[in-house]
Amino acid sequence: MATCSWCGGPDDEGLGKCSKCFGVLAPATTKAAPVITYEAATPSTRSLISWLPIKSLLYVTVLLAILNRDRISQYFFKPVPLGSITLIDASNGTSGSICATHDSCVLVYVAPWCPSCVEHIDLVKAMVKAARRRPGKGVEIIIGMDERPSLEAMAERFYGRVWLDVNHTFATTLGVRSIPTLLKVKGGAVVEKFGFPMVTGESEEDLANKVLDYAL
Repeated sequence: MATCSWCGGPDDEGLGKCSKCFGVLAPATTKAAPVITYEAATPSTRSLISWLPIKSLLYVTVLLAILNRDRISQYFFKPVPLGSITLIDASNGTSGSICATHDSCVLVYVAPWCPSCVEHIDLVKAMVKAARRRPGKGVEIIIGMDERPSLEAMAERFYGRVWLDVNHTFATTLGVRSIPTLLKVKGGAVVEKFGFPMVTGESEEDLANKVLDYAL
């Protein structure tokens, strides 16, 4: 029987080595450690896509609200009767009622220190002139938000019925916060507030008639 060349014991493996010595020579087998990989933390594409339509809708809604704020306000504006509001007539200094002689009219609220108000003086004159050709219709000007001498000085630049809002009564009652402001009056009450149309190269007469067609 063959013997182990190392220890002289029986060669029970048939390889010139005994089982004891062969185990020492056999290479150690080790299990490879698992490889762990890490992915970078990135926002979910699905969640990002799901948010895009919502954000876009919000932006569009806000933009439309800004561009159409005058039209939107009319749905939340409650008619305000003018019977209890008296202003000073710039022509004689006496108190009177606004739009008392018209079935419907447009009130134009301006202030002496307002550049846009001064810029639209000729357009307001054209509106007064055009309204005289419409029976039962009228345009009246209200000047306020300043001292009385400044109001009277500006009143001289208009013609027609001009009122002075000396104590800010009208502006406070109607909630006039931005000027110039145009107010639509029907049935003795203010039913809507709006602004001048954008100048698009049209004549003042055409713009005046456009405002009156909308308001009267």
